[in-house]
Amino acid sequence: VKKKYIMEEFKLTIETRDTLTKELAEHYLKQAEQKLEYIVNISNQTTEKGYKLLSLLIAILTGFGWVLGRGQDGTYLFVSIVGIFAAAICCGILLTKVVSLHTVWSNGRTPEEMDINVFSNYYIKECELSPEKAYIESIADEIESIQKKVDLNLKQYKDRIYFYKACLDIMVSALVICSF
Repeated sequence: VKKKYIMEEFKLTIETRDTLTKELAEHYLKQAEQKLEYIVNISNQTTEKGYKLLSLLIAILTGFGWVLGRGQDGTYLFVSIVGIFAAAICCGILLTKVVSLHTVWSNGRTPEEMDINVFSNYYIKECELSPEKAYIESIADEIESIQKKVDLNLKQYKDRIYFYKACLDIMVSALVICSF
């Protein structure tokens, strides 16, 4: 049974936040950052594989186009048409779903995205937390933010892998059809 990836929002409980020490929060943050970096790297490798497959498909299209231009017999004509059709479909899929500009949710945020003024006022003034506890709370918020980025990157990665595999399946099917 294939599991569909379901994004559930990750939240640290109040109890967990209350028990976090500065060192422990920093440890969790470091681990989360490393995982996000790993997932972004894997996603970039998928893009590279997509470019390689796209290059191969363009070469195949060129070869089959040459065969068609030479006016070969019926067998070569059939193989060329099937090959061109399959390669063109795969090129379209790769360009739109695998190697096209894709959003990568990487680590870090701009100061504007962090809402420093809002959070510092909230934690220090409204919640009346000590500077160290406010620091821990901001790290906890960052851990939750990284988890969201991990979830979004994983979903996109799995979608792109699905389409990459579909292209490979189409090309193998075309080879099987042409071998008869």
